[in-house]
Amino acid sequence: MKKFKTILFYSFVAISLGAAAFGYFYLRQTKKPSLNAMDVLPDKAIVVIQASNFHELSYKLSHQSLIWNELVNISDFKKVNQQINYFDSLTTESEILKEFFNDRQVIIALYRGASETNALITFNLRDLAQEPDFMEALQSALKSEKNSEGVFEIWNGTSKYYLKTASGVVVLSQNPELIANCFDSKIKKQSADATYQSLMKNMDADDLFNFYINHNELSAAKTNVNLNKFILSGKTVCNIEITPDALTANGFSESDSASVLNYLSGQPAQPCDFFQALPFTTHYYKAIALSNYETFKTKSRLYDSSPLYWKQANDSALFNVRKELEENIGDKVVQLRYTQNTVSENALVIELKDTTRVIEALQFVSDSVFVLQNYKNFCLRDSLSDLSKELFGKIFELNAKYAFVFSNYLIISEDEPGNNFYLNSMINTSSLAQNEVFMNYAKENLLVNFNYQAYAIVNKQQEELKETFIFLNDSTLHAFKKLNDYSINITNFKNLAQFRASVKYQQGSQKRDIPGLWTCEADTLIIGKPAVFKNHKSDQNELLFQDAKSNLYLINSTGSILWKKPIGEIAKSDFFVVDAFKNNKFQILFNTENAIHLIDRNGNYVPGYPLKLPKPATNALSLLDYDNTRDYRIIVACSDKLIYNYYINGTRNEKFTPIKTNQEVIKPVKYIKVGTSDYLVISDKEGKIYVYSRRGEGRIDLLNKLITNASDYYINTSNNIQNTSLVYFDDKNSLLESISLVDKKEIVKLGASFDETSCFFELIDDDKKMDLVVIDKTKVLCYDLTGNELFRYESGSDAAYTFGQYYFDSDGAYFILNNAINEVHVVEAYKKKIIKNIKGNGVPLVYDLFKDGKKYLIVSDNQFMKCVLFK
Repeated sequence: MKKFKTILFYSFVAISLGAAAFGYFYLRQTKKPSLNAMDVLPDKAIVVIQASNFHELSYKLSHQSLIWNELVNISDFKKVNQQINYFDSLTTESEILKEFFNDRQVIIALYRGASETNALITFNLRDLAQEPDFMEALQSALKSEKNSEGVFEIWNGTSKYYLKTASGVVVLSQNPELIANCFDSKIKKQSADATYQSLMKNMDADDLFNFYINHNELSAAKTNVNLNKFILSGKTVCNIEITPDALTANGFSESDSASVLNYLSGQPAQPCDFFQALPFTTHYYKAIALSNYETFKTKSRLYDSSPLYWKQANDSALFNVRKELEENIGDKVVQLRYTQNTVSENALVIELKDTTRVIEALQFVSDSVFVLQNYKNFCLRDSLSDLSKELFGKIFELNAKYAFVFSNYLIISEDEPGNNFYLNSMINTSSLAQNEVFMNYAKENLLVNFNYQAYAIVNKQQEELKETFIFLNDSTLHAFKKLNDYSINITNFKNLAQFRASVKYQQGSQKRDIPGLWTCEADTLIIGKPAVFKNHKSDQNELLFQDAKSNLYLINSTGSILWKKPIGEIAKSDFFVVDAFKNNKFQILFNTENAIHLIDRNGNYVPGYPLKLPKPATNALSLLDYDNTRDYRIIVACSDKLIYNYYINGTRNEKFTPIKTNQEVIKPVKYIKVGTSDYLVISDKEGKIYVYSRRGEGRIDLLNKLITNASDYYINTSNNIQNTSLVYFDDKNSLLESISLVDKKEIVKLGASFDETSCFFELIDDDKKMDLVVIDKTKVLCYDLTGNELFRYESGSDAAYTFGQYYFDSDGAYFILNNAINEVHVVEAYKKKIIKNIKGNGVPLVYDLFKDGKKYLIVSDNQFMKCVLFK
């Protein structure tokens, strides 16, 4: 037993020493940074931004946010954007530096400077062993130099940046003093701020974009922003969500004692149920929720009022008028602006407990009373003070002149026309609750409990914008033109204010014509269907289209024109995206009547293009990549009744024998593989079928023909030629016909008669077999290839459908239909119901344009290309 214990002891020692040695050498290689990037930030930061993925943040702002793309037209926002893009270029474009930034949280802080704010960027390296490699990579990639203090100096144009690494932390700034303060232990750090710590505990560190702001530091920085216009004060943290059409902040604020939010602390939240008391034309409101007016009055020091104002009223009434009014103030008070014709009016709406007692009290704070539409209207006294100031101090900005009681609300106006308009709106039930566009927004953003809530149509608040953002002027206000709905909702949360704020980009204003997210204007009528082009540098989706002047446009995903190129002819084919040089850089391929075109992403022709055709093209080119090796073949038919084959470099494929046809070929050449054999399938305009090898050699002769000028045909392939057939629709005789590659013809009679049709083949049901879709005036009918009717939809309109598409995803199936009066109907197949009606006359495209998991519909309307959320 003793011997066993001795062996056990030495074994334990050996294992321990081995583990220690392993740990020592392991830690030498992968020692974690001894400092956290957050802990080096000096205190008194105006703003701290924590980005869990800086590249994604930069990408979302620059390439997906329509709002940000509007704001960067203003110089102050443009400077911020330039800083973001510069740092993003450091982290992504240099392959040497890229690995150091991957999956790193990046922190950006702003500080007060003598004349302007200074930015500081920090992040952690993965481990200390990376520091020498990082410094070497920095010098190699950016040609930077290290000064005598061990700080790298980096030039970006005429701007100089300083960068230092220590203890596994990298700091970057244009201000060398900030760099020094980061590593000075005598300088107090931001992470030591108790309020900052407690607020940040409410945030998820993995969120893409967390934001902290110290409103007092911002005020002291003397920026051109009027902070008195913001409801939030003190210190605030939030997560900011960036979507193509919105910026949304969810967070918490510790408000100053003088804030309205502090006056509302302890008050329970109330439901948002006052829209029926606001006029239809309301474009701004702010509302507070009060369950205890006395507590609110005490906190906001509303006792500093005019004693003479109330003495005058009490002496006339022989009772306490002030007490009578204050005791009957209900749970909600709303100040609003609305439009009367073209004039903007202010009003105050106060929910009441007992309307009879309020009406009685009102006559004693009024100079006169008149009756309008059987309602008493009060001309309020305002020589000593006015009713709004006496009840709510400076919280609401209103000169109370007129008032009436409607339903359970007291409504106060600034002038008699506004008072009369408001009363007529209420009597005629022309309220905000009847405004369909507003209520659609409210259902998603406003119909929640609140302590404070505000809403504004941003582009209708021009004077308010200039008063808030002092750097704005009339020439820069256009950047806010497409910003529509703004709202903020605040509730009490323990000792904090919890809020959600959101601003939306251009929401639809009419049911029939949804303007959508953005519009892009071409020189003239847009022709054909837009196509998606992938930017190989940013991985961003871009869009191609052509106008009637033969200009080719490339626009980004937010609708801005990147370039416009005159082509001289209208494209006959689709726009194909190819990788001609097999280097993951993409080009645009298409043909016009007289040439094949290959254009790079910058709008320049690839050498050898445009490629002039021997004769005018009669069809759209076919692009074939037989083995998915990017060894492309371009096949096109010309008016000499020959079919030609070209390599992607623009040279003729001499191994291909040009195919001679009896008549001109109008439809694109199709390629199929049957068993181990390849076939090119062609039909001319009289319906004769040609089946050739991919070298242009004759394969199969068929006597049967398609109908003359068949609108479309589908090749139902199998592993043998006996079961492979061309399927087409004979609308005049209501027949679905097929011709096999052994020349056997089969005919199926459809159970309907047709007048003016178009058709296409698509997978409609779940059997994974192709189906036929027929559009006949106002009807859509679907059949399987045995003639069974699968689906029928009738619009009930007189406007005939001229074109249709079918779209399916995991959420459902949809038909996208163009009609003769320039409307695009999105029909949900399951419900057979139009869910969207968009003004447009072009062929629509449905695509995940912003790579956010949502589908967008891109369609032209005369000279405008526009983008609409599909569903």
